[in-house]
Amino acid sequence: MATSKKTKKINRKARLRKAKDWVATYKGADIVGAYGKRFKVDPICAQRDLEAMNASTSEQRKELKQAFDIRKEKEREEKVARLGKKMEKRKIAYENENKDPRVMQQVLKEAKVVTPKKKNPKRRCENCGATMKQQFIQLKHCKCGTSWSKEMGYFTRTSNMVFALQRKVTKKGKNSIRTKQVPIIRIKSDES
Repeated sequence: MATSKKTKKINRKARLRKAKDWVATYKGADIVGAYGKRFKVDPICAQRDLEAMNASTSEQRKELKQAFDIRKEKEREEKVARLGKKMEKRKIAYENENKDPRVMQQVLKEAKVVTPKKKNPKRRCENCGATMKQQFIQLKHCKCGTSWSKEMGYFTRTSNMVFALQRKVTKKGKNSIRTKQVPIIRIKSDES
């Protein structure tokens, strides 16, 4: 039988810090009971905490709500100001790049140096450019009829080709033999 996950009780200092924002946004009627449920304390402790942060009466809670709203508005304004400064810097940089083509070329060179080229793990068809699907390890096919093998490279499939796996011994030890499967291409004989 599964047991319910018990949450850890937080200490009073951290609880009061978190509770100020919670009390400012609380809209219910029974704040003591809700506080006790939310922070996992008994009603006596909840009442003590609410008195400690000056939120035991509705007038005090209104003041907390106003202070909370003012603080959130100030944070929002600071964020907008930061974004505005960032956009202004980008605009100036863009205008400078468009005025002098040598500056633009230098910026592009630096961008190429900073971003390393990633190796694409997907093999693309040399005829149509589509991503090739893997049938076996080291053997991939494309819808257009082109295939790729690690040993042979790109080649065109024909109707008499059969693709299979063959075991190949890679290492013989004293008490064991290691093998791996390697794709092979067999040609069907026309015995009809």
